[in-house]
Amino acid sequence: MELAALIGLTDDKVGFASRSTVITACGRHICFRDIFSNRKDFVECPGQGVKTVAFNPRENQFAVAEINETPRVFVYDSVSRKLSSTLEDAATMEVAALGFSAYGSRLVTVSGAPDYRVKVWDLSKGKVLVETTLPSNFVANEVVFNPHNKDEFAVYGEGHLVFMEVKEMYQKFLLESKTPDLVGLTPNCCEWNPRGGLLVGCRTGEVVLQDIAADKPMSDPEGKPVVVCKAAGEVASIRVHSRSVILGVRNKPCEAFPLSQVTPRPDSTGSRECFHGVVDASFIGFDPYYDKVVLSTNQGCLFIFDLNRGLEEAKQVAAIGGFHRGRVTSVKFLDEAAHFVSSSCDGEREGSLCVWGITDGSLVWKKAFRSPQIAMDCCKDKKLVATAGKDGILTVVSFADIDSPRVVFRKKIHTRPVQAVGFSLAGGYLATLGEDGHAFFFVIDEAGLSVRCAGFVQVISKSIGLTWTKHLDADVDGLLLISLSSNEVMGVNPPPRDYTDDSLALGEVCTIRRLRLDSNATAMHGFRSEDGEGGTLVTIGNDKKVKQYRLPVDDQGWGGFKGRVTQPENVYLSLMKQGDAITTSGDMSRVVSASKEGKVVIASTDKADDIVTLSPHNSILGGASAVACDAHGGCIVSGGVLGEIVVYIDWRAKEIKDAPRTKFQLQHFVDEEEALEVEIIRENNTNVRAEAMKRAEPDKMTVREGLKGLQEQIQVLISENAQAPTLEQLEFSEFILDKEYVQDWDKLTEEKSKKLKQDLLNKRTEKLIIAERLRKLAWDNMKQKGSILKSLNTNVSVHNFPIGQPGEDNAFLRKLVYLRSVGKAELVHLKEDADDATLAAEAEGDNQPAQSKSPTGKGAKEAEEREEESVLKGLLYPDAKMSHPRRKRLQILMIEELIREYKDAFNKTHKQHKDHKEGLVDRIGDLFKRAKELSDEIIALGGSYPEEEMFEIQMNKQEISDTFLTVQHSDIGVEKYLSPAERQRIAEEEAAEAARRAAQKGDNVGERGLKDMMGGTLHKAKASEVDELVRPEWMSMPPEEMSDEQKKEVKEFETHVKLLMEEREKRRKALEAEYKKIRSDAVELCAKFDESIIALHKQKLDMTSLVYRLEMDIIRLSINLEQSERIDAIKEGRLMGDLEDLRFRKAEVGDLLSIFKHEVDTELEQLESYVQEDKALEKAFKKDFSECEEHFDRLLKLFRKRAHKGRVNSEKSGQQLIQTVRRQGNVAGKMNRRMSMLAVGQQSLGRQPARVPSYLQGGGEDADDGANDPWLKGITSIAEAAENEILDIDPLNAAEDRPEGLDPHWWNKLVEARNRKIQAETEVKKQMNLVLRMQKYLAYLTNMDNDLKQKVESIQQELQDLRDDREYRIWDVDMSLELKQGQVEIVQDFASTNMEDALLLERTVIQDRNQVIEKHGGQKVDILKAIKDFKKGIYDIEWENQRLDMLEGDWSEKTKEFQLLRVTKGLQTFLKSGEDTSNSSEQTALESRLDHNKTLSNKSIKEKQKSLGKVKRIINDVRHHNAELQQQVTELEYAVQEEQHANKSKKEEQDAGGKKSAARRMRSLVTERKLADIAKAQAEEISLLEKELERLRRRTFPSFKTMRA
Repeated sequence: MELAALIGLTDDKVGFASRSTVITACGRHICFRDIFSNRKDFVECPGQGVKTVAFNPRENQFAVAEINETPRVFVYDSVSRKLSSTLEDAATMEVAALGFSAYGSRLVTVSGAPDYRVKVWDLSKGKVLVETTLPSNFVANEVVFNPHNKDEFAVYGEGHLVFMEVKEMYQKFLLESKTPDLVGLTPNCCEWNPRGGLLVGCRTGEVVLQDIAADKPMSDPEGKPVVVCKAAGEVASIRVHSRSVILGVRNKPCEAFPLSQVTPRPDSTGSRECFHGVVDASFIGFDPYYDKVVLSTNQGCLFIFDLNRGLEEAKQVAAIGGFHRGRVTSVKFLDEAAHFVSSSCDGEREGSLCVWGITDGSLVWKKAFRSPQIAMDCCKDKKLVATAGKDGILTVVSFADIDSPRVVFRKKIHTRPVQAVGFSLAGGYLATLGEDGHAFFFVIDEAGLSVRCAGFVQVISKSIGLTWTKHLDADVDGLLLISLSSNEVMGVNPPPRDYTDDSLALGEVCTIRRLRLDSNATAMHGFRSEDGEGGTLVTIGNDKKVKQYRLPVDDQGWGGFKGRVTQPENVYLSLMKQGDAITTSGDMSRVVSASKEGKVVIASTDKADDIVTLSPHNSILGGASAVACDAHGGCIVSGGVLGEIVVYIDWRAKEIKDAPRTKFQLQHFVDEEEALEVEIIRENNTNVRAEAMKRAEPDKMTVREGLKGLQEQIQVLISENAQAPTLEQLEFSEFILDKEYVQDWDKLTEEKSKKLKQDLLNKRTEKLIIAERLRKLAWDNMKQKGSILKSLNTNVSVHNFPIGQPGEDNAFLRKLVYLRSVGKAELVHLKEDADDATLAAEAEGDNQPAQSKSPTGKGAKEAEEREEESVLKGLLYPDAKMSHPRRKRLQILMIEELIREYKDAFNKTHKQHKDHKEGLVDRIGDLFKRAKELSDEIIALGGSYPEEEMFEIQMNKQEISDTFLTVQHSDIGVEKYLSPAERQRIAEEEAAEAARRAAQKGDNVGERGLKDMMGGTLHKAKASEVDELVRPEWMSMPPEEMSDEQKKEVKEFETHVKLLMEEREKRRKALEAEYKKIRSDAVELCAKFDESIIALHKQKLDMTSLVYRLEMDIIRLSINLEQSERIDAIKEGRLMGDLEDLRFRKAEVGDLLSIFKHEVDTELEQLESYVQEDKALEKAFKKDFSECEEHFDRLLKLFRKRAHKGRVNSEKSGQQLIQTVRRQGNVAGKMNRRMSMLAVGQQSLGRQPARVPSYLQGGGEDADDGANDPWLKGITSIAEAAENEILDIDPLNAAEDRPEGLDPHWWNKLVEARNRKIQAETEVKKQMNLVLRMQKYLAYLTNMDNDLKQKVESIQQELQDLRDDREYRIWDVDMSLELKQGQVEIVQDFASTNMEDALLLERTVIQDRNQVIEKHGGQKVDILKAIKDFKKGIYDIEWENQRLDMLEGDWSEKTKEFQLLRVTKGLQTFLKSGEDTSNSSEQTALESRLDHNKTLSNKSIKEKQKSLGKVKRIINDVRHHNAELQQQVTELEYAVQEEQHANKSKKEEQDAGGKKSAARRMRSLVTERKLADIAKAQAEEISLLEKELERLRRRTFPSFKTMRA
């Protein structure tokens, strides 16, 4: 077998080997394709396949990264196509991206998971120059080098972008990386800008310019990135060509914009479309001369355009491909001449169907689908291709005319994805198999132009695939075989060709049989055997073996799942991995299988050892997925998971014709049209079924009428049989017509019932086993089981503490406790442990009262238990004595045991209360019975039912142990089902019990005697039970008619009745009193029990609190142990490991530094010798030419003349460099800082010479090549600068430079001396450069040594701090204290309390501080009182002054009134006599009226006083209420103050850092307040003094007002 064709594109990166040859990667091969002649050559790469490729057209190189467990990188020469070098250890698992530098001297490899390493290789040496690590989860796509600088490159992929730079430090290289911040943009691709910077294409369509020296792209004044172009979609690729930038846009045409648009302020951000017809370009590549461009699209196509006339007039040269970009699901031969067909699953949403030429692999026809195509088959006779996809749509295409194929059928058949399709042997049928469990048959006409759906059969099990084979009872089309997951093969005969049924169900039409195999057939192919006795099936089983089976010729061999296992007739080979495809040649001479290991194995059916193995596919990423073989086995086509198709031809077996040439057109493979109308065919289609049922209704009616007549005849026979004599009657079962059907149903029902019963029994057994295991684990193994005790009249309930059985380490614990007690007793005896001695004395003092309290047996036992408990408690270590970890562990064990003892003690108390309740229930039950008897007797004595009814108590269901483990009948809410037999049994038992009771009641001697002698009761008859006295009838006559005796009897009768009633009343009252006494006793008992339960509940809370505190101590000790033993040990081990590594590295760097210092000294000595030699040449020149005094100055100038700008004085620079290096010594920091001062004129010395490619050096015909190369100018300038870096010195020109009259001897001597001087300067300059580089590297080593030294010291300090902290924690013991809530003066959170910054103070300290505060507060209060009294006197004086001022004003007004008063005669008389007699009568009337008003006023006052008394009483009541409210307000204010104090403390704690500033602010505020008060007081004093001064002035200098008329 020879490789004939490779079809596919496993990597979208494409390169040029020459102007007419492109290089692509396909599977395990590299394809060289001539774009004009379509000639292809292949190079098989080592390894398992090609992962990615990179191209360097300038140096005719390309690199290939293999797919392997330890991948390598192979570098090839694209001209000779031979392997140049191999780079080992390129990555750990996979190489994600490759990239060449501009001149091919370096190669960068980027690995994927798990290491994400970037390695820079020197291809001339085949070694790694430097490497680093990318951020985690960085999946690289491509590496882009800066064409102007081989030290700069960028790596991008999966939304990430990293810029890297290689720096050389005297034979050492460093790799610095920088991740730019694109300010919210996601990078997708990048390209270097010829004018500087990096063009970055983003997912949202923006193109921005990234400055490599900055962390952010160019920004506008607002800080937003400057967008130089906005594409129509996601930018998938970007390249620079000539003066334009080309963009590949996702799902859009390519775009371009001018390079002049890349500015900080672009005039426009628009772009124009280019390369018409190319959509969704994912890669853009150029040939070495930038004359041609190749575009790779996501549809698997390659487009080549000619750019000689510019980008605007680009002309398409070739279009290659239409390759599959996903898994090849199937390959089939369309004819035996030249074509084959392939289908693919291009991702999850697309698929394609392609027709290829066999010899050259050229694409003849392609159709794209919107759903992945999973299954495909071809019919060679009728030139039909059937394909089905994940959407359940079946498409049939006719290739009768290869130039114009057409779709003849397209409908939705299955509701779920289709698994397989297959044409019958003669092409008359087409079968499809879907995941919905249906296999459809389609009938095809003879011309292959019509396809009709015949129906479907139901597949009874999960299906895998199908094939057709020949069988005896099948026609020429063969038998359909369906592979099932139950190790079976289902054989189905196709329906008749003329069969039609609207229901589409073929279950009764097609013969279905099943065959059991020894393994599942994951892939199979059927053919007719040579002897003609039956079909033959070849399969790949799930055991990875290729087998051949002979199908049975009779139906007995098709036994199904319960039948015998059919063994293989032949086993050809075993595969390493599971096989996905198998086929045979048309003459059945070869069996071809394809597996996931990427191999295609060809086995001969005639010779067992004739096996050919091909490895066309990758075994790591999925291997081969499809295979096809022609009729004679001369051509084999295989498809891979990555989309590659490989064609092998055995030219000796058969001659293969060339396929007809078809020019590749875009419309062949892009399906832009709407899908054909899809008709859904399903068995539950309501319209189809309704019409079919409507047509079948008359037939059904005829059958129903006949059936009804038969039923009537049978009923008549049954009635006649019932009337016949007994001996002549038939059994009812004999009237059953279809006895087999009934028996089958009975048998089926019985089997189902047995199975159901067995399932129920199994489930019940399973649950019982689980319940029993849970009971043993969680209940039976408990030492004390959980229990609850509830009160009688309240909602209080108390649980006990469940305690498990002691573990196996209980004996060990007791041993430890014993040793601890012995050790403690010894310490107490020796008086070496004061704390232990004190605790022992306290424990001894506590034990003695316990012994004296209970001298009885039970008390002695309790005393012993308490003694043991106190002993264990006394053995606990004090908090200050638990420094050692062993003590902490023993403390934990003893605390756990103490908790167990506490719980056990409480459980005993809980058990006593529970026993008491059980006794109380019994006692109250007896009282309830007695009260019931009393109430009945009271009612019998004529009394009423007691108002307070007697109650009865019961134990709660939850209080009874083991009740939750048993199911009661009341717990089942569903009525129990009883069979008729069980109902009859229960009825018979009830009847027997009733008969037994009736027999006992029939003649019972005991009951009859009791009734006759004592009235049916054993106790004495009471007054209430005496029969009522019967009044004789004669006593109803009138008393006048009675005799004396009769009257006497009547009187005695009445007396008797009276006495009887009195006795009844007395007994009734006694019974009522007894009833009340019984009920009150019961209530009292219940109340006492509830009180005991409440006390027990409080005891439970206290015990729970104690247990929680002890458990908190356990947690605290466990955390300390964890911290000291595990966390610190891990941290110390890590630090020790880091310290050892750093010491080792420092030793290496120190050795290297000492060696390198010696080398530097050596080179400095060499430089000094060169400088001295240069000085000697200068002196020798002056000495030799001293005789030529006339021309000495001119000759000296010519001797020192140089061609480059700014002559560098090598002598001065060398001396300066030597002095500086020797002066600095080992101080690397000074070296590093003064490098710029020493490197005078040496800025470009570190740049290595650039090598210019051959196609840029020549002239001739190709002198204009590379005019479109945007990097050509920069590359040429770099090369020229590298060549003229040191040797750019022109010789002297005798015609121009020679002085007139100079002897030729002197001129020749001058030239020779000048040349020797130039040579010496060159040596000095080279040595200076070397020393400078060495000096820079020496500074680097010194800095590294200092850094390592600092790191070592830092880790040593951290290690010492860790040890100090661990030593400190040993003595910094934690102590658990129980404090009241009011004594905790810290801010407490709701969830937890953080007491890290808390202080524990004695109460006396706080009390003393409070006394001092109260003292100062009292002094301040006294001062405030004095101020208040002083201000009160001031206010009194002010008020007196105001009163006097008002009096003065009043007297002034009165004086004015008297002065202006008009004098009358009456006034004169009044003035003379002193009284006025004119109004005496009026005065008398007014006086009498005044007396009357006084009387009324007194009366009103008395009434008001009465009202006032009432109001005062109300006020007193309100005052008392207000006093109570005031007390509540005081309490609330106190609570508010406490809360404010707590909040203030919390705020101060939270703002711990600002305590000092807050104190300063507080002091300043207090000072400011004091100053304000002083100023206010002084102002008030000044005001008072001013007023007093004014008053004194008025007193000293009186003033009188002048009255005016």
